[in-house]
Amino acid sequence: MSIESILKFTSGALAPTVAVLAVYIAFRQYLVERRNTKIALFDRRFDVYQKSIKYVFECWQSDNVPLEIEAQFRAAVVEAQFLFGSDVCDALLEVQRRGIEISVADRMRRQTSLEEEMQYVYTMRDHQQWFTRAEPHLSSVFDNI
Repeated sequence: MSIESILKFTSGALAPTVAVLAVYIAFRQYLVERRNTKIALFDRRFDVYQKSIKYVFECWQSDNVPLEIEAQFRAAVVEAQFLFGSDVCDALLEVQRRGIEISVADRMRRQTSLEEEMQYVYTMRDHQQWFTRAEPHLSSVFDNI
């Protein structure tokens, strides 16, 4: 074998070798980007979960949820529609509905006579009782994604 034939062989093999190497690098970049996307999606989903649990505990513990927590939760419900399936969104909408029911009943309680007030107090307590069981349900719904 002469040097000329060795050079021809290596120069002929160089292009396919570079092409295979480029495909390998592109595939590895795809895997890294896919993992980064999963991590970013997890962070966004976990943020929705944390805001939901915080809202549940606030509704459970008091009649008036601070406006900041309520606004964060409502934003999380909207964001959830783009991040989760219908099961999580339905659960969050139920939490939101019951939170609104507590707020409405509290406002109505303040504006009514003493006789009618107890009706709203009972409504509020029923919903707050529901919130005592909401955290395990939410956790199980979020676990199933």
